[in-house]
Amino acid sequence: MRDGLGTVQTFTSPAAGANFSTAVPAGYRWRIWGGSALLTASATAANRNPFLTYTVGTSVVWASGINSVTVGTTPDFSVTANQIVTLVFEEHQAELNDLYVTSFLPIHSKALWLPAAAVVAITVQNLDTTDQLSNIGFLIETAAA
Repeated sequence: MRDGLGTVQTFTSPAAGANFSTAVPAGYRWRIWGGSALLTASATAANRNPFLTYTVGTSVVWASGINSVTVGTTPDFSVTANQIVTLVFEEHQAELNDLYVTSFLPIHSKALWLPAAAVVAITVQNLDTTDQLSNIGFLIETAAA
């Protein structure tokens, strides 16, 4: 059973200074078509490097903005102190546009189905203890496992 092109699912924001992750529920598979989140950076000076990753077991099977599956090797862009940035996950080249304060992270091939228990995560390197990820949502196509 599939739900067509999917539905937008929203998620609870993690605590300040924490990354986001969620697991595909038991008995289901997910195909993620896109998503977004808001990253509010504190006044602390640092380059924050956001990545979207998919993990199955202990293996990162896909990560945005890098040429390998080693998170953190080549960020698409950095978010600096006092910026409020909307992270948009879609099949698009990554960019940081200060005028619109929107950052695009490329998303995987649409053919990728994530199995039950796979973890979808937004990981931000150099995340300060008062930085906040919020307004997290993904367009998810769901199918029985």
